Amino acid sequence: TSYLELITTYKALLGEKRNEVSTLEKRYRSGLEQIYEAEEQVGVMKKELIELQPVLEKTSKETDEMLIVIDKETITANAKKEVVEKDAAAADVSAAAAKAIKDDCEGELAVAMPMLEAALQALNTLTKNDITEVKSMKSPPSGVKLVMEAVCIMKGLKAA
Repeated sequence: TSYLELITTYKALLGEKRNEVSTLEKRYRSGLEQIYEAEEQVGVMKKELIELQPVLEKTSKETDEMLIVIDKETITANAKKEVVEKDAAAADVSAAAAKAIKDDCEGELAVAMPMLEAALQALNTLTKNDITEVKSMKSPPSGVKLVMEAVCIMKGLKAA
């Protein structure tokens, strides 16, 4: 019986080892297949890389040319920028001068406007008799002539 048990145990152990070896063999074959597939893919990628090499070189050359053009345009743009900045500075100076003139004119206008308003109010106080009196003078005094010319200018009439 002990011999039969030994044979039975041997058969069971042999079956387990065969299963282990079979599993290992399957893993080995699967790994080999994956390696072969990867090798094929690497070969395809190498071909694609070789085919794309001229395109890469062309693109690299175009990029270098574009960089040269961009450098030249940058230099031109910087020169134009300097000119524009100088023009802007000159325009700022002119604007400041114009503002000073404007402020001066507004100041003078502020002084002259009350005088104009007073003159217009005084003009409104003239009556027909005042004008008839001036008309009746053959040669009015120079002050009256000056005032009448100013009135004509203000009223938009032609001085006689």
